[in-house]
Amino acid sequence: MAEADLERVARRLPTDALAGSVDGIGCALVSGAANASRTAELERATESVTAALGPTVPRAELGSSWALANAALRAAEAGAIAASAPIIAEHHLADLLIFESGGLADRLVRTRLEPLAELTPAARERMEETALAFVQHGGNAAAMARALHLHPQTIRYRLTRLKELFGEQLADPDARFELELALRSSRAALAARG
Repeated sequence: MAEADLERVARRLPTDALAGSVDGIGCALVSGAANASRTAELERATESVTAALGPTVPRAELGSSWALANAALRAAEAGAIAASAPIIAEHHLADLLIFESGGLADRLVRTRLEPLAELTPAARERMEETALAFVQHGGNAAAMARALHLHPQTIRYRLTRLKELFGEQLADPDARFELELALRSSRAALAARG
């Protein structure tokens, strides 16, 4: 959370919480196991504040929990993940992996989505949406149609076009994995710009 919000949030935290500033960012250490009541308590404390929660860890691993929460906060500020209240860092691990990858994610987007480069922006957006549904639903046209709220015939047409564009990559598990990372990265970059 922003350092300016720390005092207000600290007053709302459980009495056993420790609050302070780390590298100019408000930080709170809350003891106890993560459960529904503790989460609700933290949601009330951070209401109307952008805050991120790292995972519950043993004392010796607090640094890694802080680093993950801090990455989630930066990703939310950049628009790469939704800024819920609070952001549960562990719910966004794949998005954080992409966000923290630096230029690697951009390189993966350029490489794996190159077959879409000649399409119009609207056609590219449709094919990216279709390709993501393809990898998420294992190419099952009925599941893709439900997920995209489209008629199954529209999906079958798009699948044909997708196979024309990507060819054998769609049959290769490693290529599909990289394609999904590239599509998620592209979508996160669009959200950050939008």
